Amino acid sequence: MKLYFLLITFLLLSCKKEGSDTLLSKQMVGRWQMTSYGGGFDGRVYRTSPDSVVILFKADETYQRFIEGRIANTGKYQLGQAQSIL
Repeated sequence: MKLYFLLITFLLLSCKKEGSDTLLSKQMVGRWQMTSYGGGFDGRVYRTSPDSVVILFKADETYQRFIEGRIANTGKYQLGQAQSIL
């Protein structure tokens, strides 16, 4: 009985929940195509031509932004949370 209790305790303590930041980071990785952009004071949405802007997010927290198939810039990204002002 003690062995069973110790085994259950060990299994429960060894389990680790994956953080939401890690999960979100995994979902971010990949090729993203910009189809529109907007915001600002006018609130309008502007469409972009297909494949004109592509952003490649990598697992090592770096990105590459392509415009018309050529690298426009590269850098590091960081995911975070912020409180909405609305």
